[in-house]
Amino acid sequence: MADVITAGFDPIFHAHHCNIDRIWWIWQLRHGNSTMPSNILDLPLPPFNYTVKDVLNIYDLGYDYATASAEVVTG
Repeated sequence: MADVITAGFDPIFHAHHCNIDRIWWIWQLRHGNSTMPSNILDLPLPPFNYTVKDVLNIYDLGYDYATASAEVVTG
Protein backbone atom coordinates (compact mmCIF):
# COMPACT_ATOMS: atom_id res chain seq x y z
CA MET A 1 0.00 0.00 0.00
CA ALA A 2 3.02 2.31 0.08
CA ASP A 3 2.76 3.16 -3.61
CA VAL A 4 -0.34 5.24 -4.37
CA ILE A 5 -0.31 4.16 -8.03
CA THR A 6 -0.67 0.44 -7.21
CA ALA A 7 -2.19 0.48 -3.69
CA GLY A 8 -5.67 -0.35 -4.99
CA PHE A 9 -4.36 -3.67 -6.33
CA ASP A 10 -3.24 -4.84 -2.88
CA PRO A 11 -5.95 -7.05 -1.26
CA ILE A 12 -5.15 -5.64 2.18
CA PHE A 13 -6.01 -2.16 0.83
CA HIS A 14 -9.70 -3.06 0.58
CA ALA A 15 -9.85 -4.70 4.02
CA HIS A 16 -8.09 -1.69 5.54
CA HIS A 17 -10.39 0.87 3.95
CA CYS A 18 -13.54 -1.11 4.69
CA ASN A 19 -12.56 -1.20 8.36
CA ILE A 20 -11.84 2.55 8.39
CA ASP A 21 -15.32 3.07 6.88
CA ARG A 22 -16.87 0.81 9.57
CA ILE A 23 -15.07 2.71 12.35
CA TRP A 24 -16.29 6.02 10.87
CA TRP A 25 -19.88 4.65 10.84
CA ILE A 26 -19.61 3.61 14.51
CA TRP A 27 -18.35 7.10 15.32
CA GLN A 28 -21.31 8.61 13.43
CA LEU A 29 -23.74 6.43 15.40
CA ARG A 30 -22.26 7.72 18.63
CA HIS A 31 -21.72 11.38 17.72
CA GLY A 32 -23.83 12.06 14.63
CA ASN A 33 -22.87 14.38 11.80
CA SER A 34 -23.96 17.64 13.37
CA THR A 35 -20.36 18.72 13.92
CA MET A 36 -19.51 18.35 10.25
CA PRO A 37 -18.46 21.79 8.97
CA SER A 38 -21.26 23.02 6.71
CA ASN A 39 -18.79 24.64 4.32
CA ILE A 40 -17.51 21.22 3.17
CA LEU A 41 -20.84 19.43 2.69
CA ASP A 42 -21.20 20.49 -0.95
CA LEU A 43 -17.60 19.84 -1.94
CA PRO A 44 -17.31 17.45 -4.88
CA LEU A 45 -15.47 14.14 -4.51
CA PRO A 46 -13.88 13.65 -7.93
CA PRO A 47 -13.72 11.51 -9.95
CA PHE A 48 -17.14 10.44 -8.60
CA ASN A 49 -20.41 12.32 -8.98
CA TYR A 50 -20.82 12.67 -5.22
CA THR A 51 -20.43 15.44 -2.69
CA VAL A 52 -19.41 15.04 0.94
CA LYS A 53 -23.04 15.10 2.12
CA ASP A 54 -23.91 12.36 -0.40
CA VAL A 55 -21.60 9.85 1.27
CA LEU A 56 -22.29 10.51 4.96
CA ASN A 57 -25.04 7.91 5.28
CA ILE A 58 -24.16 4.31 4.43
CA TYR A 59 -27.83 3.43 3.91
CA ASP A 60 -27.99 5.99 1.09
CA LEU A 61 -25.02 4.20 -0.48
CA GLY A 62 -26.84 0.87 -0.31
CA TYR A 63 -25.04 -1.02 2.43
CA ASP A 64 -25.04 -1.70 6.16
CA TYR A 65 -22.89 -3.31 8.82
CA ALA A 66 -23.95 -6.16 11.08
CA THR A 67 -25.72 -4.84 14.18
CA ALA A 68 -23.28 -6.44 16.60
CA SER A 69 -20.32 -4.70 14.97
CA ALA A 70 -21.98 -1.29 15.32
CA GLU A 71 -22.91 -1.48 18.99
CA VAL A 72 -21.97 1.68 20.78
CA VAL A 73 -20.11 1.11 24.03
CA THR A 74 -20.68 3.82 26.59
CA GLY A 75 -18.17 4.38 29.33
